Amino acid sequence: MRNRKVQERIRYHFNDSHGRYGAPKITFLLQQEGYTLTERTVGLYMRELGLRSCVSRKFKVRTTDSNHDLPIAPNLLNQQFNVEKPNRV
Repeated sequence: MRNRKVQERIRYHFNDSHGRYGAPKITFLLQQEGYTLTERTVGLYMRELGLRSCVSRKFKVRTTDSNHDLPIAPNLLNQQFNVEKPNRV
């Protein structure tokens, strides 16, 4: 009886996190609800249920590659921004 309730809660937390939470986070959430389970037990239940968390890569900033051999646009303004009328430069 207890196993079925625990498995329902595991499936709920897994689906609530869109498949991102693994055994450690689900164990933490279940312990906050009052269940006394180990991470290993939650992992075994997840394996029985066929649940596997989706690990996403961390965001890595990609900046401009300034070391290239491509032509560089000429600097037509040359820091002279004063114009007579808008949209003339």
